[in-house]
Amino acid sequence: MDVVVIITLCVLLLIAYIFDISSKFTKIPSVILLIALGVFLKFITLKIGVKSPEILPKILPILGSIGLILIVLEGALELEISKGKNGLILNSFLSALLPMIALGIGLAWLFYILTDEPFIKFIINALPLSVISSAIAIPSVRNMAPEHREFVVFESSFSDILGVMFFNFFVLNRIIDGSALLNFSWDVILMILMAFVATVILSLLLNNIKHHVRFVPIILLVILTYEITKVVHLPGLIFVLIFGLFLGNIEQFSHIKWMQKLNPIKLKKEVDKFEELIVEFAFLIRTSFFMLFGFLLKP
Repeated sequence: MDVVVIITLCVLLLIAYIFDISSKFTKIPSVILLIALGVFLKFITLKIGVKSPEILPKILPILGSIGLILIVLEGALELEISKGKNGLILNSFLSALLPMIALGIGLAWLFYILTDEPFIKFIINALPLSVISSAIAIPSVRNMAPEHREFVVFESSFSDILGVMFFNFFVLNRIIDGSALLNFSWDVILMILMAFVATVILSLLLNNIKHHVRFVPIILLVILTYEITKVVHLPGLIFVLIFGLFLGNIEQFSHIKWMQKLNPIKLKKEVDKFEELIVEFAFLIRTSFFMLFGFLLKP
């Protein structure tokens, strides 16, 4: 039985790898093919009478959280920040924010006028439907032109971050007043400060770990930091995005005096190796998540 499971997993992951390569030519996002593969696998298991393990539904959200972190980090590491891209960043931010507000309020108002339930309840339920998921958007635009890919990475990352922030805000504050808005603003400022501190600490570790296993502890610390921020209801994706942008553009900060302590030239070489590992890990987790997602869809 173990041999059958291992062989099946290897074959499925290799098929997913073929999907990833072929998407450049077929123009079909690999995400769609992965979900379809999962649905097909479910159909086969039902036909032959194989019962799926009960633990699979519990594994899906774990893979989703880790996959989201790695996908946003992978996308952020590829982005180049410069003064000439201020317009791109602003436009992508507005493109994430304005449709989310319009769609969220629109859906909430539609259901509100049809029922007697509180309006805030529908806002909470409408927000997840208004988010542009980076877990789907970023892998789907890998073969697009760099300028379009950058826009989608920024837009979907901002959308995820804003979606989590607004969702937590409405869940934790059923009464919207000045105090709630003040606490919300403080949480955002605190998260940004924590993100910068954590980014510097992780960059130092990345540059100074001498052990032959260097990158896995950094990845684990990134995931750990993100999950801790979730526990205290802070938007941890801000940290992931800042960390990725900082490492991906480390050479642009080399003129700053205190940055010399990080040895930007040496760190850039480590970042290149780290990025390669993130790409590999992101592919593995993303592939597993979407296949399992398709497999668990109910007919």
